[in-house]
Amino acid sequence: MSELPTRKTVDIYRRNLQKSYINILCNLVDPPKATTTTGIPGFTGSTSSSADKSDVRSVVRGHLASLKSEINAAAAGTADLMTKYHLQDLSKRIDNALNAKD
Repeated sequence: MSELPTRKTVDIYRRNLQKSYINILCNLVDPPKATTTTGIPGFTGSTSSSADKSDVRSVVRGHLASLKSEINAAAAGTADLMTKYHLQDLSKRIDNALNAKD
C-alpha cells in the first residue's frame, strides 16, 4: 500500500491487489462461518481454525487497525475520486472485520 503516504492515485490493478490483501487479513480476524459434513445425515459440525490458538489473530488485528488509520488519512488527502472511494471501501471492510459480532 505504497500509495498511502504519497497520496498517489491508485490504479485498478493496485486497487484489486489491495482489496485481495485486505480480504485475506479480514478473513484471518473474522473467518467465514464454515461447516463440514461428518458423513452422518443431517449432522454438520463447525470447524475451528488454528489461528484461534496462536497470536496470528492478534497481530493481524493490530496491523488492520494501523492500516485503517493510514487509509483514512490518505482518503482525506487524495484528490482522485476513484482512489478516495476505494480507500473508503477498504476502511469499511476493515471496520466490519474488526467489529464483527460472533
